[in-house]
Amino acid sequence: MRKRITIHKNMALVAAVWLAAIGSGCSDETILMPAGEGNPVKVLASIDCFSGILTESGSKTIAADNSYDRSTFVNSDKIRITKKYGGVADNVIEYTLSSGIWTPPSGKALTLQAGATYQAVYPTNYTSIQSSQSVAANYLKSNLLRTEILPASSETIDFTFKHVNTKLTLIFKPATGGPAFLGNFSFQVEAAGLLTGGNSSEIVTLYRPDNSAYIWHGIVYPKGTATDITVSVTYNDVTYQTTLNGCGLAAGSQYEYTLTIQNNILVPVGSEIKNWTPKPTHTGTLT
Repeated sequence: MRKRITIHKNMALVAAVWLAAIGSGCSDETILMPAGEGNPVKVLASIDCFSGILTESGSKTIAADNSYDRSTFVNSDKIRITKKYGGVADNVIEYTLSSGIWTPPSGKALTLQAGATYQAVYPTNYTSIQSSQSVAANYLKSNLLRTEILPASSETIDFTFKHVNTKLTLIFKPATGGPAFLGNFSFQVEAAGLLTGGNSSEIVTLYRPDNSAYIWHGIVYPKGTATDITVSVTYNDVTYQTTLNGCGLAAGSQYEYTLTIQNNILVPVGSEIKNWTPKPTHTGTLT
């Protein structure tokens, strides 16, 4: 028979010392309750890819790409938090960021419970990587962020979100002395498992956030194995192709390739593997 001992937070330190002293002579299991047991939890959230800077005053400069590729959360963003007890989902609640504070729907706050765990994901509408990412909404919907599973330890749950998938960035560089390429561009990539990690060939159409810049981005499945990717560039109804050999597609990494057209042939001229520029910053307050 197990003995369950509840310790109020104002007696936690004294009780813990007392229990440690008698624990070796008692065969019953003792369960320590976290301070604030049963109270609503307070949520903090950061993304491990913040690419702006922190000033001495603590304010932050938001990355230019934050509107489509989250570097930090913005007002009205929602995260879905799953509370589990005994390995079974006990409650799933969406928290919304408003004026720097993560808030649940009225009357539905998650509570602190000994033995429970908490995990969060963003975006809440994630189902899979989208094949067509040529618009910001589909790009953002493909960019899954997830936290580690955190045990109940205090009333404040401090989530750090990590990128689950892989980012592919293609930069087109007009050849010196070549045409200006002022017309419409479209980029797509094709390889086995770009959407699902499987063996079938899958296509992703990339997103161009700035029509004045020759840069395209796409979210692909983190296969973690060397993958040959076919790149197709369509310009003024003419399609050029090349192959990116041995792309590693590691989770949480950005693979950046520079390409140009030489003698009517699309040619890779540079590559770089990056992180999503880790520099965490919190959103959410304790007030």
